[in-house]
Amino acid sequence: MLKRLWYFLSRLVGLAPAAEVRTLAREVMRLEERVDTLQAELSEAQDENKSLWNMLEEMQGSSKVSRQTVNEFVDEIKDTIMEEMLKDFDPVGEA
Repeated sequence: MLKRLWYFLSRLVGLAPAAEVRTLAREVMRLEERVDTLQAELSEAQDENKSLWNMLEEMQGSSKVSRQTVNEFVDEIKDTIMEEMLKDFDPVGEA
């Protein structure tokens, strides 16, 4: 009974038993480590999020058909057809 009264009075003035202080200090250290781990995971998740948004924007930009995209496609087809046609021709004379 006296022990409980002593603990009650000591807590009123801000004192705590050493065992409780050690237990709480370990708990604080464990929670700080957990916070550090979660901050690292959050940073990785934010980087991945940015990367995925950039990839999504690129995909949306590449799926849009513009005049430049069509012109580039037509130029590629012209080059391919020209190469196929020239491949079949035999040389006429000596160079």
